[in-house]
Amino acid sequence: MAQDFPYKSLHEYLDKVFVGLTPSEDEIAQAKKEYWKAYNTHLKQNQRRKRKELTIAFEKKEWQSLLERLNPNQSLHSYIKELLNHHIDNTPIVTNTIIQDTTQIEQQLFLVTDYLEGLVYQRRHIDKDSISTLEQLLYKLQELLEDKF
Repeated sequence: MAQDFPYKSLHEYLDKVFVGLTPSEDEIAQAKKEYWKAYNTHLKQNQRRKRKELTIAFEKKEWQSLLERLNPNQSLHSYIKELLNHHIDNTPIVTNTIIQDTTQIEQQLFLVTDYLEGLVYQRRHIDKDSISTLEQLLYKLQELLEDKF
């Protein structure tokens, strides 16, 4: 259970510390340091009670792989937290990388489809060069599929 800090403000703290005294500037400065140290300690203790923290070490390859998977303007902290929450909730993760990968595959599929439609609408004999071009488009599609999945 979180406890309240015993003072509502710095001034209340100084009033209680120096009641009936006339402190020097150095004593006031020291008392302010003590107040902020106590306040920050109290704040951190409450945060540790409310939220648990974890430190993880990564190898260089793992670290680089994590950085590559970040969405634009996303921090590593938010990415890892999102990843863990998806794991805990057992929900699928859709990252920008997957979306970009499927976009490339989709574009290649459109190229293959467009080329095939062009061949069908020409209604003429399909020559060796046309087959070769189609093979190249399909090969590129195959590479994308094997590379991404």
